[in-house]
Amino acid sequence: MKKSKIIFVGGFLGAGKTTLLNCASKILKSRSIKIGVITNDQAVGLVDTNILQHNGLIVSEISGKCFCCDFNGLVDAIDYMVKVLHCELILAEPVGSCTDLCSTLIQPLKKLFPNAFEVAPLSVLVDPLKLFATLKNLDSHKEGSGYIYIKQWEEADYIVVNKLDLLENDQIDELKDLINTKFSDYPICWISSQKSIGVEDWIVVILSDIKSGKRLANVDYDVYALCESRMGWYNASFMIGLENLTIMDWQGFNREILALIQKEFESKKIIIAHVKTFLKSGVNFSAGNIINEIEGVDIRGTEFASRSVRMVINIRAETSHWTIDEIVNDVLQSYMEHGFKFEMIAKKHFTPMRPEPIHRFGITC
Repeated sequence: MKKSKIIFVGGFLGAGKTTLLNCASKILKSRSIKIGVITNDQAVGLVDTNILQHNGLIVSEISGKCFCCDFNGLVDAIDYMVKVLHCELILAEPVGSCTDLCSTLIQPLKKLFPNAFEVAPLSVLVDPLKLFATLKNLDSHKEGSGYIYIKQWEEADYIVVNKLDLLENDQIDELKDLINTKFSDYPICWISSQKSIGVEDWIVVILSDIKSGKRLANVDYDVYALCESRMGWYNASFMIGLENLTIMDWQGFNREILALIQKEFESKKIIIAHVKTFLKSGVNFSAGNIINEIEGVDIRGTEFASRSVRMVINIRAETSHWTIDEIVNDVLQSYMEHGFKFEMIAKKHFTPMRPEPIHRFGITC
């Protein structure tokens, strides 16, 4: 019997990992391949999990710790998907601020479970705008989020440059030249997961027999922990309605509330890693996100109207989590002054703790 394969898709917050998994899953399902997806976050209530489940995928969410710090939980999730659900391929999306995946996930899985499943080459998804900015000023990225970007790219078996549709041909040529200065011996995939460009070619790579985990990044965990500590994390879910029970256009509401949140962050000069929302009423949904000021607010889903809706929101930004909470509260208050009601279901905001991986291999298997 052919072994199931697990495919890790790394990359920083906002790189487009969930969009890629969603796009790839549709292609693979069309080939009658049974897919499972494992999502991961430092707290419960991921927008990504809601979106993937809404799209009919088998999803397991590991929350509270990153994969490397909950290695046994990851193995249990893989085991269940393989042995009980009979998934042939498992797509796993680590927390966006995580790095050192090769030494803490890929090498241990290959060493400890050689006959249980295969591990595909590590794909690290890259936002081309972040790649431009970082490679042009490498010396200024020895700490902060730039340090994590670089370490993620260094350990990649394949660097996957996403959002190709946002670039002009001359920008692509310039980016290729920049990549060659630092990553000349790395294979590169060029895709747009939003437009389904190049995703089929990427699938050929992950389904191949190419060896995984060929590179280990030299990660300083003191610097790594400091970088993560500069990020604020915010997850919340609400029921929303109007006091007079008016039927509301929730697609328009989603676009408007994201624009207000973006305006608040920009006014305070706070860098957003990502803001994601998911609104659902019955079979209808609206998903939105903010990555940066250039891409602006992106809304997907269907236009729908109802008296109430469930909303899930995730925010990652380079500021205190208390500041994020304050911004969201101010925005919600502005809506409550116009007759909106927000019933809190769950909320958690925090600074990520220092990563303490269960395993950390110093050599490749």
